[in-house]
Amino acid sequence: MRELGWNPESGRIEIRFPYHKQLVAVVRDLPGRRWHPDEKQWSVPKESLSEVAHRLLPLGFAPSDPVREMLDAPDAPPPTPPPPATTATVSESSPAPKVDLAFDRAADEETLTVSALNDRVRAVLRREFRQTFWVVGEVVGFDRNSHKQHVFFSLAEKEEGDDAARATVTAVLFASARSTVDRTLAEAGGGLAFQDGVRVRLEMSVDLYPKTGSFQLIVSSIDPSFTLGEIALRRERILKQVREAGLLEKNRSIPFPMPPLRIGLITSQGSDAYNDFLSELSRSPYAFDVRVADVHVQGERLEREVLAALARFETDEASIDVVVITRGGGSRTDLMGFDTPDLAFAVARSPLKIVIGIGHQQDRSVLDEVAHSEKTPTAAAARLVALCREAEDFLASAAETLARELARGVAEARGRLALWRDRLHRGARARVTDESQRWQRGGEKIVAESQRSLREETQRLRRLQEEVPRRARRGVAAGRTHAQRSGLQLSALLAARLTAARERLARNRDGLTRGAARGLERARDRGEQVRQELRRRASMRLREQTQLVEARAERVAARDPVRILARGYAWIRTADGRTVPSVEGLSAGDPVIAQLRDGQVEATVDRVEKAEEPPAKT
Repeated sequence: MRELGWNPESGRIEIRFPYHKQLVAVVRDLPGRRWHPDEKQWSVPKESLSEVAHRLLPLGFAPSDPVREMLDAPDAPPPTPPPPATTATVSESSPAPKVDLAFDRAADEETLTVSALNDRVRAVLRREFRQTFWVVGEVVGFDRNSHKQHVFFSLAEKEEGDDAARATVTAVLFASARSTVDRTLAEAGGGLAFQDGVRVRLEMSVDLYPKTGSFQLIVSSIDPSFTLGEIALRRERILKQVREAGLLEKNRSIPFPMPPLRIGLITSQGSDAYNDFLSELSRSPYAFDVRVADVHVQGERLEREVLAALARFETDEASIDVVVITRGGGSRTDLMGFDTPDLAFAVARSPLKIVIGIGHQQDRSVLDEVAHSEKTPTAAAARLVALCREAEDFLASAAETLARELARGVAEARGRLALWRDRLHRGARARVTDESQRWQRGGEKIVAESQRSLREETQRLRRLQEEVPRRARRGVAAGRTHAQRSGLQLSALLAARLTAARERLARNRDGLTRGAARGLERARDRGEQVRQELRRRASMRLREQTQLVEARAERVAARDPVRILARGYAWIRTADGRTVPSVEGLSAGDPVIAQLRDGQVEATVDRVEKAEEPPAKT
């Protein structure tokens, strides 16, 4: 195909033809000719139109419509008529060139060659679409050809929510226009990039490639505001769905586990984001346990792999404190892979606390709205380190408080134990004394009763002794004989009764004495048993209280700050020895002392960064 085209931007006539050594020699003789290596074509200034028409039209070059209009202008020089076919000097098919007519009108007016047909269709399209126009569609197949100088891709029309294209058209972005498109996107701001999956509004013109008959659109420029609006609208639609489902605040409201040491990291392993995140963690004094899920963070595989990694971490929820999704910086269109409904709902519903650390300073993805967001991977790692530091400070403060409380509790317990011991001893002594006194009182009572009975018997015997003479005197009047017999009998009877009374009195006295002795002995035995029982109970109570004190002392020792320091923590104090529980009151330049397991480090505060309030402890 040999063609003379017009480029209004450069104001030059473009000469297009397949390579031919003799044609190249002819074009090189044209005044003002210039070779364009990117487009692989020649051009001449408009002032050389007469010379171009004189030399190239006889060789079969077809002028485009703008060139033809310039040739038809009244002031245009008349072209030289083509020489006879037998005298032509250049041909595409033989070393002896001749005029290559598109078709032989003399032979058959209705018969066309394929190239002639394509040329005619192309001319019709150009006449019909003389001016550029705007087309809206989604870019498809650009990424795999983006490294080429001229990029061929497709523009697809898709219904919302449907990945299948209703219609597609082939488009081409030439190198000259690509620089214009890239510059327009850069000037628009917002981090846009021309790539697959982006809906664009392009200024284009219609063309047909005659060699293959391929219909295509040629990109001239782009409307960046349309793409920015489409991205924002897409994100807003997804956020609306999440909001209507009541899930927008669900994951963000999950408190951070304290301390968050077991981390599930979803990123591209070996990337800058991966290295920045781990480097920030490694500079901290904490023993983080990081499990990495290697995924693509850009392109078609992003959504599928991130969802799979998140599902794996959720199945092992008990061993994960927090999940971090991170990637390095990129254009706004690079982040569109994170703006999908499935990813948004998966993150919002996740039972694990999720942190988003996508490295973009000027824009936010949908995931930033449904989970805890940090601007960069380094900031995400710094946030976790700060939370561990808060947990450490809280632990140190709690350990100090616990130590004080336990020391006070131990002292109080010891005091109560001593008090109870004294009370038990006093009670035991009082009980023994009471028992002894009770038994003593019982014995004394028995002795008193015995003595009273003895006195009564003695008095009765004395009355009987006094009564005997009186009865004897009364019996004298009745008869001395009878009196004598009666007196003898009475005397014998009285003597026997007196002897029996004396024996009974002696037995009673001996019984009372033995009973009193046995009572006193039993009282002493009972007192000794009570004393031994009280001693046994007091000893048991003392052992119980001692074991309780020892257990509490062991718990206090387990929470000894020295043991906490041995696990890798540090105790931060001011220069005067006060513990630093918070960044409040600290400023750059303040000296601090970091107490470690095997010594202390004196340091100076370079920067103070206050973190968010720690979550409430339940």
